[in-house]
Amino acid sequence: MSASASRWRALVGIPGGRELPPELVAEIADELNVREVTTLAAAGEVVDVTVKPNFRALGKRFGPRTQQAAKAVSDADAGELARALRVDGHATVDVDGEPVAITPDEVTMSEVPRSGWAVNTQQNVTVALDTTITQDLRKAGLAREVIRLVQTARKDAGFEVTDRIVLSWAATGETAEALREHQRELADAVLAVEINEHHDSELPADAVTAGGGDADLDVRFRLVKAGDRRP
Repeated sequence: MSASASRWRALVGIPGGRELPPELVAEIADELNVREVTTLAAAGEVVDVTVKPNFRALGKRFGPRTQQAAKAVSDADAGELARALRVDGHATVDVDGEPVAITPDEVTMSEVPRSGWAVNTQQNVTVALDTTITQDLRKAGLAREVIRLVQTARKDAGFEVTDRIVLSWAATGETAEALREHQRELADAVLAVEINEHHDSELPADAVTAGGGDADLDVRFRLVKAGDRRP
């Protein structure tokens, strides 16, 4: 996931409207790179659902009453029909005053995500990702990407997980703004007792260069072990 892909929130819906355990919420937030994970009460909150009758399938069961069954499907609330079919495996419609169970193969369902959302449903679990990118979110994403790069550099340098470091960095534009605004988060994540901003020319040749031609991220940094010093 690129640095610019940080999102504000994700909505997760599971069968029965059950709540997600805190440890799973934290894992989802980390995997999706979002700040907030909340419960999705119904997919209809973020998608527009259409349900159309499958005349071929309905005809096999209803015969001369196929048109009435098709009308019952068309007249039903599409969101409720889709929810019942997903959760219960069937939905009830009124055919000439008689409640009749309709199965998923007797309809054709389509879901179109509303503007600003990416939605996916598998095995009755729906995940909706808010795709709106604000300037604050872009900066948060850039800071998190730099944290990931510094963590990798720590590992490559053979540092112990408890070793504290002094971090020097040089960047421009949004990346520089992001590192200034998220300095405390950066320090906490990489165990930096000291963080220093420099001009690029002030960093030695062995500084790590990241970003290259990526317009979202262009930063150089150098880290050294700080011994037992405390922030």
